[in-house]
Amino acid sequence: MGWSLGFRCKVLTKPKTTDFSGYFPQAGNNSMIRKLFYYLFQHIKYIHNSLKPTLMKKLLLSIIVSTSLFACTTESAKSEKQPIGFDMSGGESRTDLYGGNPANVEIIEKFFKAHNDRDTATIRSLEASENLKIYTPAGMVITSADSSINSLSTWFANNNPKFKINFSAANSYTDKSGKLNEWVTTGAQVTQTIDGKEVKYNQYFDVNLVNGKIQRMFVTERIMTAGE
Repeated sequence: MGWSLGFRCKVLTKPKTTDFSGYFPQAGNNSMIRKLFYYLFQHIKYIHNSLKPTLMKKLLLSIIVSTSLFACTTESAKSEKQPIGFDMSGGESRTDLYGGNPANVEIIEKFFKAHNDRDTATIRSLEASENLKIYTPAGMVITSADSSINSLSTWFANNNPKFKINFSAANSYTDKSGKLNEWVTTGAQVTQTIDGKEVKYNQYFDVNLVNGKIQRMFVTERIMTAGE
């Protein structure tokens, strides 16, 4: 192997270690990057005594920056392609599920805050004006914003519910037609008054958002046991 600078290469002994992770944390356990550093150091060792100190420093700096950027780009590309799960709602075949838009989580947070504030105007503004479908734990399907607000207003007056979000996570997948489907899965503790007594529920919401609006929502719940 020869250098374009015109130097002749000579055979060098293999260094005692090829673990450069202490000098270049980006390398980690990536075997390809470790090999790259190994060959670079072989050549650097040879030309060290052949170049002027200033030129040597510039060359070494250029090599370090280039390989570090390569390592970061490689690791970034790997992380971006990793699915977080799968979806099978469209049939028997799996579709990779990826992390979704954090802005959708903010919409859901605003939605539940509006419930606690009894702000039905904000709730209405966050629900789709057409083709809305909310599947309730009782087996009912709410199909319009008007029906949703009427149902909530009665519930607010009779049971005084309060929501406390436990978790909320955005996810998305692209279906076979190429359409992006955006969802937010949220778990919340709901405290409401029934027959004069406080009853606590765990409720789970699977929400499909389209253009920043709630299009579909699936709600399930269970009564919390003592001590939870």
